[in-house]
Amino acid sequence: MFYLHQYSNDNEDYVLHIDKCHQSISGWIVGKCCSVKELIVRYQYVEEKIPLNQERFDVVESLRYLDVNPCCGFSFTPQRKESLTLCLQRNHSVIEIASIAYFKEKTDNRPIIFIHIPKTAGTSFRNAANEIELRTLYDYGENNPETSDIIKNSIYANDRHLLFDYVMTNEIQFLGGHEISDYSAMFNEIGLFCTFFREPIQRVISEYQHVVKHYDYPHSLEIFCTDPAFCNRQTRLVNHLDLESFFFFGLTEDYKASLSLFNTSTGLIFPYIETNLGREKCEDEWSIDTDIIDLIRSHNQEDLLLYEKAKEIFYNRI
Repeated sequence: MFYLHQYSNDNEDYVLHIDKCHQSISGWIVGKCCSVKELIVRYQYVEEKIPLNQERFDVVESLRYLDVNPCCGFSFTPQRKESLTLCLQRNHSVIEIASIAYFKEKTDNRPIIFIHIPKTAGTSFRNAANEIELRTLYDYGENNPETSDIIKNSIYANDRHLLFDYVMTNEIQFLGGHEISDYSAMFNEIGLFCTFFREPIQRVISEYQHVVKHYDYPHSLEIFCTDPAFCNRQTRLVNHLDLESFFFFGLTEDYKASLSLFNTSTGLIFPYIETNLGREKCEDEWSIDTDIIDLIRSHNQEDLLLYEKAKEIFYNRI
């Protein structure tokens, strides 16, 4: 993965902006005194030239005080997995304008298998994987549009070997979904299993609010929380996987610390993103009547035990 280490974004010769720096690098540069037509990318022993061939009318608008050529944008995937320097040719010399570091992931090309328990900040975590351009696959059910085609053509066509071969051949880095704990047999030797857990009472209330809002669920919270389909969801979704067998698990209530632990463990840099929230923040709690809390508690004893054990292990790790 490539990470921006240091750069000067505005000096007497140019204005530079890096939009993205992960698997690929993109941005724009505008010369103040003369036009810039290409960037020089220097690796340890070789270099390549990147043309400025992307139109950026947003830059023209924001830098109206300069005579900006719309074709000032660039985007490229580095040819080599090593740190590099972005440079400009100026007269008879080359000036360095940005230093970009390369870090090898600590996962050793083993796929991360993410069990997405509903309403545990899993969507935020998944979007962070997309943000840094990991090679991803998703399984959210046969008819869900977010499910990857290869999943539909393998798992839902009773050809699991096809998926395994695809993951290995294409070096898939992140495979996520709700009902994927059964993938443990397929990826037992190479998969890095991870998930997020949440305080069970708050998770149940949050899921209820979600299905009412997005799926027009017609019943009361009392009916919802006693329906076996919605009880002990966390325990059932991780299925037979023991907590100690997880490469990583985090807590919704301490999402930032969880993300930091994940990044440290993997060498990746997942950004902090909050999406699909029922409340303002991942850690926010719902206020509910005591009688309903007791009802939820009585129908989620397995999840309560699981969460307490997960919390103990988590705080011993950070």
